[in-house]
Order: sequence, then structure tokens, then C-alpha cells
Amino acid sequence: MFWIAANVLVVLTSASLPAHAATFHVADEEDGPVCWLDFAMSANRALAIFSAKGHGGKTVEILLEDRKDSGSLSKVPETFDMTFQFADGTHQSYRGSISEYFGEPYAEARLSLVKRLSDGEGFTLAVSGLGTIPVKDALSRKTYEKFVNCLSK
Repeated sequence: MFWIAANVLVVLTSASLPAHAATFHVADEEDGPVCWLDFAMSANRALAIFSAKGHGGKTVEILLEDRKDSGSLSKVPETFDMTFQFADGTHQSYRGSISEYFGEPYAEARLSLVKRLSDGEGFTLAVSGLGTIPVKDALSRKTYEKFVNCLSK
């Protein structure tokens, strides 16, 4: 009987574990300080959402990063569609291109995308050439507020 209770406890604990947390940081770039959110998509890929500190935050930039230069993003065409798909069935889509500066897939989005991500739920990202990718990290309310505060200061 104890063994069954222990297994039920493990299953309940596993089901309620929170998703990994997206991270926030400020980096000094060529044009000054930039507010960054990083979401893990896999061991090699990350999704970055960023904007200049003090910019006001009406728009943000989106970058898909190949952390290990594995060439995993080479399947993305020069011009591509990127769609954020949420658990409630809604989505937001953006058109992007390969960034001349970063050399990786890049798009611009409205700040409302970041607000939508701040519900703490997971989401998937559909990108032309890559298919649908579940994003491991969720954006907590606290991290969202740090990002928005960074944009306004």
C-alpha cells in the first residue's frame, strides 16, 4: 500500500512541476544597453526577444539562435513566417528574414507578444523550414515586469 501511495505522490508532483523559466538580462551592445529575454528551445537552439533599454517598448526584436553553431537553422529560408501558438488555440504570426547583422533568423514584433507570453504557459513556435518547435521555457510575471521596466528606463 505504501508503494502505491508513493507512486501516486511522484506522479502528482511530476504533473505540477513548473516549466523552465525564461531568463532576463541586460547586455551592452554597440548601440548601448539592450534588454533580453532568452527562451530555451533545445540544447542547441534558443529564442531571444530583445529591445534597447529605455526605448519605450512598442516593438521588440525576435532572434532564433543556434547556440553551438551546429547549422541547425540553415533550413530556414531567407524570408520566413514565424508563428507563436498558444495553449488556448490563439496565435500571433510575424514575417522575418535572415539578419545581416546576426546571420540568424530575425523578425520584429509588437510588445503585445511579450505580454501574451507572460501568462506563464508554454507555447510552440512554428517557423518555415523548421516546422513546429515546443519552447521549453515559460515567461513568469516577475521576469516580464523586469523586461518591461528595462524598456522604460
